[in-house]
Amino acid sequence: MRTSLALVAGGVALEVLGLDLNSAFRLSAALVLVTAGVLTPAMAWWGWAATERALRLHVPLPASRMAPLLGLAVTGAGVLILLAILVP
Repeated sequence: MRTSLALVAGGVALEVLGLDLNSAFRLSAALVLVTAGVLTPAMAWWGWAATERALRLHVPLPASRMAPLLGLAVTGAGVLILLAILVP
């Protein structure tokens, strides 16, 4: 939940603060962050359910699918912010 709140807050702040950046890239980065923040609780629930199932069936725990997706979203938002800074 903390990760989700941080992503949504970062996306909202990026857009609401109205920084002197390229508006298209700024909006894109904000949307990526807010979308990732909205999807994070669902991904966490699916991961929790898979872990619970594995524990009950005494099988190896599944690998997390959330970390690579969050890493990709944050990296993408970072690239968009960098472009917003560099492109007039």
